[in-house]
Amino acid sequence: MDRPGLLDWLIAPLTWLERSSGPKRLGLCFLYFLIIVVGGLLGWRWLSLWGLPDIGEPFDEARYGTVDVADADNAMVFYRKAFDSLVSPKKAKPQPVLSGAWEDCDWATTDPAVRLWLEANQKPLALWLEGAARPDSLLIQPQDLDEKSSLDELTYLPMLANLAKLEASRLQGVGNLEGAWSYYRAVLRSTRHVGRHGMSLQRTVGFNMLARATPDLIRWIDDSQMTPELLRQAIRDVEATRKMTPLNSEMIRADYFGVRETIKKVAGKSSRGGSMRGEGLFSRSISGWPIIRQFLGREPERTQRVHRLIVASNLAQCDRPGRDRPKLLSQNPMIYEIDDHTPAAVASIRPQELANWVARSDYNLVVGNAGFQFARIEGESGTFDFLLLRMSERAYTIENGQPPKKYGELLGRYLKSLPEGFEPADPVGPATGSN
Repeated sequence: MDRPGLLDWLIAPLTWLERSSGPKRLGLCFLYFLIIVVGGLLGWRWLSLWGLPDIGEPFDEARYGTVDVADADNAMVFYRKAFDSLVSPKKAKPQPVLSGAWEDCDWATTDPAVRLWLEANQKPLALWLEGAARPDSLLIQPQDLDEKSSLDELTYLPMLANLAKLEASRLQGVGNLEGAWSYYRAVLRSTRHVGRHGMSLQRTVGFNMLARATPDLIRWIDDSQMTPELLRQAIRDVEATRKMTPLNSEMIRADYFGVRETIKKVAGKSSRGGSMRGEGLFSRSISGWPIIRQFLGREPERTQRVHRLIVASNLAQCDRPGRDRPKLLSQNPMIYEIDDHTPAAVASIRPQELANWVARSDYNLVVGNAGFQFARIEGESGTFDFLLLRMSERAYTIENGQPPKKYGELLGRYLKSLPEGFEPADPVGPATGSN
C-alpha cells in the first residue's frame, strides 16, 4: 500500500468530512469553522503591524537616563528647603479681599494682606534666592520620570517667584533699582532651572513663569530713575540666563521616559472599560472588546513603535534652527518630511504612512498635544528677544535723549547681535520702542 503523499494530507480534512455523516459531520464543520476563524484572527494579528518598522529605543538610555548634578550646584536642593518653610497663600493670615490679589506683584497696588505674606516668608525667600544662584537644577532623574512622579515643586516655584517679584517691586518703590534687579534676575534664572533635565511639563511651567514676569520687568525697565549702566548689566545678565535654557532634545528624551510606561498601561484601553479608538455601537455591545482590540491590533506595541519613530525623527530635528528644519507634515504629532538628517530607520517609512499609523494607534490619546506644546515652548525665545530689545532701546533713549530710529543703532554699545528676523536698517517699531 502506497504511503500518503503531501496532497493526501492536505485534502484529508475534506476526505473526513465527505466520509462522515450526521452529528459527526456537524462536529467536523464546527471544528473546521473554529480553526478558520482562529487562524484568520491570528493571521490578522500577525499582519496588523506589517509596514510599521520597529526601530527599538530611539536613543542611548544609559547615556541620557541619568544626569550628574552635585547638590552644591543643584538649585532644587535649595528650592525644596524653601518649600518646606513656605507659608502658602491658603495658610496666610489675614487673607486678601480678592483671591486674585496673590498674582498682583506690584507693591504699590497689592493688597496689604499680600504684603504681610511677603513679610512672613523672608526665610524661604532667602533660600530660594540662594538656589537661583546655582548653575544647574535637577528635579528628577530623566529615567525615573513617569505618571507617578512627584512634581509638587512645579506648584510652589511660581509662588516663590511671585514673592521675589513682590520684593523686587518693594525695593524699586524706594529707589533701590539695583536691589530690585537682583530679584528679577533670580526670577529669570528660576524660569530656566525649572526645565533643566526635565520634560515638557516642566518647560511649560518655566515658560509661564517667564511670561508672567515680563510686565513686572517692563515696569522696572521704564522706571524714571533707571540708568544706562544698570541696563547694560541687565542685558548681560539676560543673555547669560538665556544660555541656561536646556536643549529641546533634553526635553524630548525626558518626555519619552515619562510616556513609555504610560503607553504600556493605557494603549488599547480606557478607564471605563471601552475602546479608546474606533469605538462604535457594535464594539460597545461586547464587554471584552478593549481586550480583543488590544490583542488584534497588537497594542501597546503598535503605539510604542509609532512613539519611537516620532521621537527619533524629532530628536534629529529639534535642536536645529527652525529655518533649517524640513517641512512639517503634521503639527500634532510633529512629523517632518524626510531630509539628510532623518535617521535611516525613520526614513524607511514615508511621513504620510507614519501619520496614517498614528491615526490607527492610540498615540494621540496617550501623548496628547505634544506638538503644540513644543511650538509654544520654543516661542519663549521671542520673550528674551523682546526683553533685550526693550532694555537696549531704553538705555539708548536715556543716553541720547531720544529713542533709536533703526535697530542698527543698538549694536555694539548695547547688543552684540540682533534677534533673528531683525536687520540693522529696520526701523524701531512701537511694540518694543521705549518711552
